[in-house]
Amino acid sequence: MGKNKAELRRHFAALRREMLSGPQGLCRSTAAQHALLDSPVWKRSRRVALYASLPWEVGTDILLAEAWRSGREVFLPRCRPGEPGGMDMIACGSREDLAVSPLGIAEPRLLPGSRMLTAGGPREETLIVVPALAFDLMGHRLGYGGGYYDRFLAPSWCVSAGLALQSLIVREGLPHDPWDVPVSHVCTEEGMFCCTD
Repeated sequence: MGKNKAELRRHFAALRREMLSGPQGLCRSTAAQHALLDSPVWKRSRRVALYASLPWEVGTDILLAEAWRSGREVFLPRCRPGEPGGMDMIACGSREDLAVSPLGIAEPRLLPGSRMLTAGGPREETLIVVPALAFDLMGHRLGYGGGYYDRFLAPSWCVSAGLALQSLIVREGLPHDPWDVPVSHVCTEEGMFCCTD
């Protein structure tokens, strides 16, 4: 790639904003979500960890609606205040369970009795959908630099799928560190592929 992570983040953030803008961007985002819904990893899942997408990310509104409609257990990320890179996946039954964090991100409210996503059950029944600026063919991701998902994905107890646009898939490898955890699948508006290292 020949660029450091900071340069790559700027490049892919600009490209993603361009590719997601306007009616064509909405069509791409919708198609990526439908490709994930049609995939075997979604169909086998019983527990789904998603994220409430921001305007410049591939949307998750269709995925969230279908997960709730189908009776899947839905979990959304909540950053741990004062703990850089700390994140939990909290059970969330509807959009009404969300509140906007100080960072402007919709997160589940943490209430007494809130359930957190933990390892358990067959691996293929738990799917974690991961955002990123870009992915490579081995599942390495160029995230936002906080390490939240790397820390969460470290144990391989679930299936993980990156959600991106095809134009954000890098054929040559992205720079990555030993602690960077690749996803097992990547889904775009053109379909899903399994990642190999």
